[in-house]
Amino acid sequence: MPLSRYQKTKRIFLAAAVLVFAVGMSGVAWAWFYGGNMAREIIQTKLQAIVSGHLNARLDMGQVEYDYPLGVVVSDVRLVSTVEGEPQITLASFRQLRLQLDKLPMSEGPLSIRHIEVDEPTITLIRDDDGFVAVRKLVRDSHDAQKAKAPKLSDVFHLRHLKLNEARVEYVDRRLKNSVPLVWEHLNLKLDSKPADNDVHTFNFNGAAGDLANVATSGSIDLDRMVISLDQFKLDALITGNQPNSPLPPAIQKIMAQFGVSGSTQLTASGWVPLRDLKNSKIDATFTITDAAAVLPDSKRTISRLGVEVALQLNGSNVWGRVSRLAGLTTYFAASVQPLEFTANLDDRSWNASELRAAIVYRPSIAPESWKTQPATLELVAARRSGPSTDPMEISLDGTKLTLDAMNQQIALNGTVRIDRSAIRVSEAKASGFGGTVVAQGMFDLTSHQSDFKFQIQRVDVAPIQLLLTPSEKDPFAGNITGEGRMEMFEDELSTLVINGGTIHLRDAKLGGGGILAGIAKGLGVGKEDVASEKADAQFALKDSTVNFERFSVRTKSLRIVGRGTLKFDQSLDLNVYAASGGDWGKDVKETGIPVLSKLGGAILSGTQTVINGVSSQVSAMHVTGTIQKPKVLPDPAPMLTDPIKNLFSGDEEK
Repeated sequence: MPLSRYQKTKRIFLAAAVLVFAVGMSGVAWAWFYGGNMAREIIQTKLQAIVSGHLNARLDMGQVEYDYPLGVVVSDVRLVSTVEGEPQITLASFRQLRLQLDKLPMSEGPLSIRHIEVDEPTITLIRDDDGFVAVRKLVRDSHDAQKAKAPKLSDVFHLRHLKLNEARVEYVDRRLKNSVPLVWEHLNLKLDSKPADNDVHTFNFNGAAGDLANVATSGSIDLDRMVISLDQFKLDALITGNQPNSPLPPAIQKIMAQFGVSGSTQLTASGWVPLRDLKNSKIDATFTITDAAAVLPDSKRTISRLGVEVALQLNGSNVWGRVSRLAGLTTYFAASVQPLEFTANLDDRSWNASELRAAIVYRPSIAPESWKTQPATLELVAARRSGPSTDPMEISLDGTKLTLDAMNQQIALNGTVRIDRSAIRVSEAKASGFGGTVVAQGMFDLTSHQSDFKFQIQRVDVAPIQLLLTPSEKDPFAGNITGEGRMEMFEDELSTLVINGGTIHLRDAKLGGGGILAGIAKGLGVGKEDVASEKADAQFALKDSTVNFERFSVRTKSLRIVGRGTLKFDQSLDLNVYAASGGDWGKDVKETGIPVLSKLGGAILSGTQTVINGVSSQVSAMHVTGTIQKPKVLPDPAPMLTDPIKNLFSGDEEK
């Protein structure tokens, strides 16, 4: 049966449709096979052009896969520095890079990238004295001919989404010795942005460095001007000792390691950062340490409940800061610092600080047994003049006070201290306390821990000093000391104290009848009341943990006692003592002719030789050993008054 016209037309259209479908499928297959290869080459070329046009670097890639129509997957990606004169090192590497484009890669113009996801990216930065290795000239200058041909970054990145999976960032600062690399591992960052205009993008992201740190930030980035505006940056980190790496910058690490800090830290910041001109950044930041512990480097004492809060403002090369909290506890000490402000200039390295006021309280756990266990409070006042940080630091201590709380005694300190890398130097420091003053100048060597000071003492009361050294003393003696000399100490130990080149005088002292005087009374066969002093004087020097008495004299109502010898810091005695009888000593001297200096010229009175031989039997000689608390007094036969002994009796002027 012949086909109708309708059936013929239908068959023609069906055959044409099959033919068109077959041709179309062949074209798609051709485009998929040949166009895919071409697209991969185009994508690789355009990606490398973006990098080389803006950076002195190249982009090495492994396999490139094109997921039609807008997907791209690149494996084994490396960003290699090609800065002239610098080593070609890998600055960043990605195991896999996935892109989502805004338009077909074969379109005219640069790639337009909408989404970026990166697996296992690794970034390494190394800094030395000249800056970042291989990064110093990484970004091409705006006048660079190749940069002029490069596509604008705002035309390339129309980012809505950026994700980093298992990222690692390592920063090594070779300028700082003993610092460990700053390392962030297992970072998972997610950035979702919305274009504010053609070239500015806003962002938010969060990340973590294992269990040690968390970071969150928000802001915007101008891709053409390469400027980051931080609305908020927050880093919370847990610091523990002996870490092979750290989530903190090396400069902060150095401080933390020096003082063995462990605890919780937080860094917050906001500001404006031009990536092409970091020196002109403007940043506000706050750094805090809470509930932390630290170790003092020299003494190894542990500080607990450490709290620090520092605010910083960076405006180009100018820095302003405020320490609003600095406090901590040790076993026996508590310290706190009142708010302190400081300024600095990073160009000339000058800095200045407001007056430092701090309180340091010492509360030993036992009752006072010696000067080491006396509770005390130091109110420190220190003001530094401005100047380059390379100059010696000059600090005024005017207004500083030390209070010995158990004794209700206060010592006021005034003077100037100069500190450099090798020594602490003190000029005209004055301490007022114990009824008198001490003026000193000298230096303390920071390397050898040796000190060398010259001093002058004016009428310092002895009684409170004796109570400071031996708080259990029931009957401290009265008097005052005046003198001058040179004091040396080695290795910060009181046992190495040496005073030489001068002498110290004990004036107008009144001693009880105990101790050494009680032993002398027993040796002479008199009562203790006969040796209770009305007046005592001494001239001595300190050396090798020993008080060397050049001469001492004690005047009682019936005796005149003089002598010389040594008293060691362990209170052991070795004294040669001579006692002569007499009620009114001045009257007896004139009557007997025993040598004594006159008031006016210091000449020895007449009749010396004859009378000395005549009164020698009235002089008793004793050798005192043992200790201050338990002296041993051995009488010797009374010697003739030889010249050395004679000088002991003639050493005082009449008062």
